[in-house]
Amino acid sequence: MVLGVVGLFLVSAYLAFFIVVGVAIALSYNLELFHSRWHSDVVFALGWGAFPVLTAYFAQHGTLGVSALGAAAFAALISQTQRQLSTPARTIRRRTSSIEGQHVMLDGTVEPITDQSMLRPFERALTSLCWATVVLAVALTYLRFHPH
Repeated sequence: MVLGVVGLFLVSAYLAFFIVVGVAIALSYNLELFHSRWHSDVVFALGWGAFPVLTAYFAQHGTLGVSALGAAAFAALISQTQRQLSTPARTIRRRTSSIEGQHVMLDGTVEPITDQSMLRPFERALTSLCWATVVLAVALTYLRFHPH
């Protein structure tokens, strides 16, 4: 918020909109205000994914363009994907006392179903998603400082 106030003087008075919306999102989401209506997957994707990208873009360029909207859409989708993977993993880790069962293959092989066997695909996907984001950031940084 302090950086936004400084930006009001250095970039544009329109940053006030981003400050107000950002504070509203942070408080409403984290404090689960309005009967937790703002504590949802959609608000997470837009508020913690798209909105920071739009804010940063505007702070750097003083305007919003098609590329900012595309980057914000990417950030919202990547945030939504992270949420879709982390929510069931968190449920298994924090709210599950035991998991029992077996996975019977077509060839008759039987594998036990455990908390670890259920968590493994979520954790691997989340790790890949994390590294994919880092790789994208490095590629975009390289592009910024070494154009074609």
